Amino acid sequence: MISDDQQDLLDSLDGIAYVVDRDLVIRAVSRSAWRKFAVDNDGASVADTRAVIDRPLELFVSGEEVWRLYCEHLEALEQQGPAARSVFAFRCDSPDKRREMRMAISPLILRGQHSGWLFHSVIWEEVSRPPMGLFDYSDLMSRLASETGAPALRMCSICQNVVDPAGVSGSGDRWIDATEYYRRGGQEDVVITHGICPGCYEKVKPSAATA
Repeated sequence: MISDDQQDLLDSLDGIAYVVDRDLVIRAVSRSAWRKFAVDNDGASVADTRAVIDRPLELFVSGEEVWRLYCEHLEALEQQGPAARSVFAFRCDSPDKRREMRMAISPLILRGQHSGWLFHSVIWEEVSRPPMGLFDYSDLMSRLASETGAPALRMCSICQNVVDPAGVSGSGDRWIDATEYYRRGGQEDVVITHGICPGCYEKVKPSAATA
């Protein structure tokens, strides 16, 4: 989908970038940044870019609500034209780091044609902290695969707050920071399910985030 020169440009961007086509299939990623970020987040299974290239983006988005939000942004950008883009802040923590990030989604125009979408995320603040098992990606994947019967813990994919206690469906007044969850004695033997808390949805929905 992209030329060698365009791949070099993608690789030169700060942060993590990837290109999807009009069918929302991943066609290119910023190679070294992608690998480093995957390893730093215990995501070694997708550190090899061959694990993601030519695969649907939806496979790598956790939670139906989050996928719907992505689709809402793409639909809004489609209507607004090639100059539009969506920009919003979110968190993407690793076990021992709290990360504040920014995502920009832009139409990809190649040879005058709308060929797909560029997703570009950068870290604007990273703070070390004691390890938290709730953000251990490899352990999460093991639990999902083994079906241990552990209770589900809903986590917001934007702010990474969780619904306390684990096992409840999640009403607006129960979302708390992971640190507070631990302070209250919250358990780590859970299966994380991702969604979006009501406050974050209002901040990142297309009408609020499109630039």
